[in-house]
Amino acid sequence: MRIVLLGPPGSGKGALSQQISAHYGMPVITVGSVMRRAAAEQTELGRLAKEAMDSARVSDELLLALLRIQLPQMDLGKGFILVDLPKNAGQADVLDSVLSDLGAGVEAVLNLEVDRDELMERLVGRITCDNCGAQYNLYVNPPMVEGVCDACGARVVRRPDDYEETISTRLRVYEAQMGPLLQYYQLTDKLH
Repeated sequence: MRIVLLGPPGSGKGALSQQISAHYGMPVITVGSVMRRAAAEQTELGRLAKEAMDSARVSDELLLALLRIQLPQMDLGKGFILVDLPKNAGQADVLDSVLSDLGAGVEAVLNLEVDRDELMERLVGRITCDNCGAQYNLYVNPPMVEGVCDACGARVVRRPDDYEETISTRLRVYEAQMGPLLQYYQLTDKLH
């Protein structure tokens, strides 16, 4: 199974991809995993990946160059799950070419659709432990003691990008980017 998993921020892509991966033994490939893997290498691309991670700006060219190098090195025999990759129709076209060269073209694109109000509640209520990374939601899964992690006792905080105005902007940007990408995959009958 070779899957692209798309969905707006807060739709549950991360959790779902981990469940699919555990069940089928397939690797999960994300922008973050590609960048971290490259940054760990002592190469020019590794240096560029580290710089891109530090500035939180990853160019299409760098990402696709890294995928061209990394995908052939991965065990893709059982398939893979690409999460939030590609991010636009241009990336999809190049990615299809790379995967085709490997004989591992995308078989299905799953687009998670979640009600906008539910997304806002999930994202605005999200808080994370500073120490162990445990995640909570103020509305549906708060820590037992306000502001304190159940797992390790450290403080829990809201990320700077989890405020309502920022989230609304992220969702608008996502929707604008996804239209052409979803249409690209719809034309190939892979979109579900």
